Amino acid sequence: MGGFSISEVGNDQLEQLLLRGGFPLSFLAAGDRESLVWRQQFIRSFFERDLLQFHPGVAPATMMRFATMLAHYHAQTWTATEIAGSLGVTPPTCRRYLDALSGAFLVRQLQPWHENLGKRQVKVPKIYFRDSGLFHCLSGIRTQVDLLTNPKLGAAWEGYVVEALSRKETPDEVYFWGTHSGAELDLLLIKDGRRSGVEIKRADAPKLTASMKTAMQDLKLDRLAVLYPGTQTYSLADKVLVMPISSLQGASCPWAWRPSPGHTFSREPLSRLMRLPSRNRGDGQWAKTIGPTSRCTRRLRAATWPGKPYLFPTKISCAFELSPPPERAEPLFMPLFF
Repeated sequence: MGGFSISEVGNDQLEQLLLRGGFPLSFLAAGDRESLVWRQQFIRSFFERDLLQFHPGVAPATMMRFATMLAHYHAQTWTATEIAGSLGVTPPTCRRYLDALSGAFLVRQLQPWHENLGKRQVKVPKIYFRDSGLFHCLSGIRTQVDLLTNPKLGAAWEGYVVEALSRKETPDEVYFWGTHSGAELDLLLIKDGRRSGVEIKRADAPKLTASMKTAMQDLKLDRLAVLYPGTQTYSLADKVLVMPISSLQGASCPWAWRPSPGHTFSREPLSRLMRLPSRNRGDGQWAKTIGPTSRCTRRLRAATWPGKPYLFPTKISCAFELSPPPERAEPLFMPLFF
């Protein structure tokens, strides 16, 4: 069982969740100082008591130093040689320490994806602390101001989204991808033979990059989602969609509709439809729906994954509802990728 998720605390508490992490006593503390004290005590008891039950031969002080050093590699690839030299142990010992932390669900090792592409590809794992609050504690980040002015902000955001997405989605395999020439993909999700890519950006308005184009072409992705902390959903290119982190809440997405019969419809361009108000999370606004027998519905359904009843808008004419929908309109709970 994980800690609090964004769907449980709400999008307005996202920054606090990012800073304090998902542990209930840390997130619900009276202030940042009380939250930090709780996390410090948790880390101390974890290394001095809990971890020794599974790895009795490991010195708590050494493991705490190792975890503190490992925090500098958060959201980065790592090799055991550099940390081993600083700790005065061998690289195999460092790898054993890392496996111990991974087995205790403190750290996630994200494995690289590589295949025969004719390029030099990264073949070492990435490291992520699974709780952002513990990572900030080990990194000396105490307050929201410290976080926003720290060069690790992007790494902290990436680690948080990776963990939230891993809990939300259920892919068969999860990897990252990178080349020595600089092209990379934060997450590669594979399910039923389909490949979906994820880029994680801490920006107000992410743009299409050369790295995204390379990943789409080389990995033959079915689609690429760019997750960011904004509120708007928009397309960057064919099969490349920018989505807000609030999409992980499981609420209906503003660019997907469930067929709803029994209402009056009119034909309008999709750009006109997207500007209409939508009932997204029961906030009192009208919901956008389309008729199950309309020509537009059939065209949209044809653009979805086989066997998946989800409707994705494309650049075509679309019908939109003129009469008010029923008060208990059923929202569309749509997974991001599968």
